Amino acid sequence: MLYPFIYRNALNDLLLKIDESSILFKESLDLQRDKVGFVVKESLIITISMLILGIAVFIGGIWKVYSQEKKNLSGFAKLNTEKVQTVLDRLQEFKDIVESEEFYKADISSQIWDNMRRSPKGHKIKQNAKEHSKTPNHIGIFKKYFGYTFKIIFLMTIVIGLVVANSIMAFQSIKFFEKKQAQVYFTDRLKARAYVAQITSQELLSANDTATVENIKTSDKIPLVIKELIDLRVTASTIYRNDDLSYDPEISTILFTDGCNIKDSTLNAYCNIIKNNGKRTGLIYLLNSLEDLIQSRLLNYQLSTKDSTVLTALESSDLQIVQSTILAISTQCTYIANRINSEFRKELDSAVKQRTLLLALFCVLLSVISLLIWVLVLNRLKDTNNEFKKVLKTLPTHIILSNFRLKSFLIKTSKGALDFVKNDI
Repeated sequence: MLYPFIYRNALNDLLLKIDESSILFKESLDLQRDKVGFVVKESLIITISMLILGIAVFIGGIWKVYSQEKKNLSGFAKLNTEKVQTVLDRLQEFKDIVESEEFYKADISSQIWDNMRRSPKGHKIKQNAKEHSKTPNHIGIFKKYFGYTFKIIFLMTIVIGLVVANSIMAFQSIKFFEKKQAQVYFTDRLKARAYVAQITSQELLSANDTATVENIKTSDKIPLVIKELIDLRVTASTIYRNDDLSYDPEISTILFTDGCNIKDSTLNAYCNIIKNNGKRTGLIYLLNSLEDLIQSRLLNYQLSTKDSTVLTALESSDLQIVQSTILAISTQCTYIANRINSEFRKELDSAVKQRTLLLALFCVLLSVISLLIWVLVLNRLKDTNNEFKKVLKTLPTHIILSNFRLKSFLIKTSKGALDFVKNDI
């Protein structure tokens, strides 16, 4: 009697440890999944924040150049037009003199040059009050810089779109892996709990309800395992669905049609016994049959005289069909788990290829977008001051330096070349 007692206690402890290990393993997987999801979300938030900050910096730079050009245009519009007109008149006078025949006479040419160099006496040009009140139309400049801003936002939005697409793919992969993980965990648990149901019914009859399974008396444990089998059967009919509510054809066949449609030599023997007893071989139906068999054993035990000979006869009467049902369920669960693992590996390889392709596309597009931003926006902004300086070159220096804003602009952008006139501002 000592050996069966030790065996039953060891078996009870083993079942408890297996169940605890299974729960801890699932919790560990859930924790890893949550960590991966958190990292993906955090990376998405940080990347988008940096891109938005980049957009803000670009827009700030564009606004700065726009404001400077707007000021330059205002200063240019307020130049003294009388001074400009005087210069134009003297240039025309110079042109007329050069084209005349008298210019080439030596005694006259020197006198002409002296007159051209000398400003007319008593001719003092006054700054017109209207010159200070001129307000140029900035609509054209505004449209130009608005176009630059739009290009920046559009190109950066493409980059943000790629980042979001990458994150969506990551979340979809996590969701798929989570689903497959839940399916594999459920399949392994289904197989383990079916064995617990069989052991509980077996211990009820062999130990005459003196043994415990998972620290619960067998007669009390059987109603619990039957309820658990019902829950497992209901879950098994839905957990293997895809997102579109369809099933993998082979898994669907094993669940609802012919669970013996597997290339496994040992399974055929179990299936023949099950079929000979008028039972269906689909996994859902096998679970239902196991419920009936366990319930029948409990009922027969309760109605028996509890004599050891009677209990032994009860145990052996349906032993073959019970064992065949359990072994068929185990084989089917193993096949389903292997198929899910195969799908998992395929999806993992596909996800890695897609992420690699998306990363390569991201790098290429980022390079192209950076080049476009440089060519379409930054390079043009860089040449803005030079273009304005080219316009100023067409006017005499003393007229340009007579305007406070233009003089300040030239000093600011001259890199120290005009520091000597700072005190004259």
